[in-house]
Amino acid sequence: MVVEYTVKRTGGPGEAVIFLNDREVAKLSKEDDQVTLISRDGERWNISRRVEGELRPFSMQVKHGEKSVLTIKDNLFKHKGKFYLFMGIPEGKPMREILLGRRFICRLDNFPFNEHHEIDHETRSRIRRFRGPAVGELDGLGKAGHKVKLEDELKDIGLQISACSYLIYSAG
Repeated sequence: MVVEYTVKRTGGPGEAVIFLNDREVAKLSKEDDQVTLISRDGERWNISRRVEGELRPFSMQVKHGEKSVLTIKDNLFKHKGKFYLFMGIPEGKPMREILLGRRFICRLDNFPFNEHHEIDHETRSRIRRFRGPAVGELDGLGKAGHKVKLEDELKDIGLQISACSYLIYSAG
C-alpha cells in the first residue's frame, strides 16, 4: 500500500483527527447532521449521509463547495471511470479471512455498469460476491485508531476515503 491514514476519535461520533504517516493532516468536526473535514491548510469538505437526497446505510457524499468529490452509495463508489467496493472480497482470498478483522476496498474490473443509478436491486444484492484486486485495506476502530491503507490509484481522494471509512465503520 502506498499511503496510510490513521483516524483517531477525539470526542463524540464524527469528531476525530486524521494522520497521514503519523503526521496530522486534517480533522473531522460534527455540526448537526453534517460532518466537516478540515485539512491543515484550511481546505474544507462537507460530508453527509444523504446521497441523492436520501439517507442510506453504508453511503456518504463528500462535497467541496457545491462540487461532489466522492459519492459512496451502498459501499460502491466510482473514481476516474472505475468502480470500487468497500467491504469487497479480494481476488485470491478465502472468505474466512474476510469475515474477521480487516476489510478491503476492491477495484471492480470489468464491472458492467457506467453509473450508480443503472444498477438494479438484484445486482446490488449480489455485488458483495464480485471479486477484484484489493486497492485498500481498512482496520481498527475509532478510539484505538482506524487505519486506512490505499494504493496509488486512490491517493488523490485518500483523505476523503479515510474520513468516510471512519464515519461508516467506526463512529456509527
